[in-house]
Amino acid sequence: MQKQLQKEEIERARQELLTAIYSESPEDRFLKKQAVKQLLGELIAARKCGLSFEKIVEILKSAGVELTTRTLQSYFFDLKTEEELATEAQRHAMKIIQIKAALEKKVLDQHARHAAYLAADHARRIQASQPIEQQLKKSIARNKKQEAERSEIPTSEAQTAPSVSTVDVVPLTLDAIEKTSLDLKNRTELEEDIEMRNEYVFYVSGKPFCGQLTKKQIHLLRAFGKIVVPTRGRSSRDFVEMSSKL
Repeated sequence: MQKQLQKEEIERARQELLTAIYSESPEDRFLKKQAVKQLLGELIAARKCGLSFEKIVEILKSAGVELTTRTLQSYFFDLKTEEELATEAQRHAMKIIQIKAALEKKVLDQHARHAAYLAADHARRIQASQPIEQQLKKSIARNKKQEAERSEIPTSEAQTAPSVSTVDVVPLTLDAIEKTSLDLKNRTELEEDIEMRNEYVFYVSGKPFCGQLTKKQIHLLRAFGKIVVPTRGRSSRDFVEMSSKL
């Protein structure tokens, strides 16, 4: 038959529990837990080496730090959990810092590339804003200067002299040539066949054409993409032949 617990017995148990709980002052408990916290690294190493809590209590007692086995276990696991949580929080914070720095660098690189693109685009716009007539006049002036230099070279030397570079001659579109040709009366004497390459006009030798054309020549270029300069005698070329001056 189960024993009936008397009220006095319950009260006596309550007193025993309270005595066990408050047998040490809060200050003593705080100091002991701080001691365990300072020794936590060594305690973790001791546990990994296989030392029991009972053995650790004996070692601490011999050094003047008196703890019960249960108290040591309680402090040990509480502090170990706190340290692991703090370490994980620190690792997480470092990861966030690294990710943030990488994102900031990526955004900075994007801004730098965009700024470089805007600068290059601005330079292209400034260059393109020059009037077509100005570009054409510069090209014609360069061509005339080159022709004058070639005409000053003696015949014997001209045969052996290297051809003048035309790298600096700017190719012109047919629209640009047409626009300038309307304002000028003189027409360029064609040195050789000329042809369209995309929207630009070139001699068949590859040198850019920077002269003036008649309306008929412009129409032939648009219609057929090429003007064949007539040759003396019979020609076998199956294209439109016309005089060099129209």
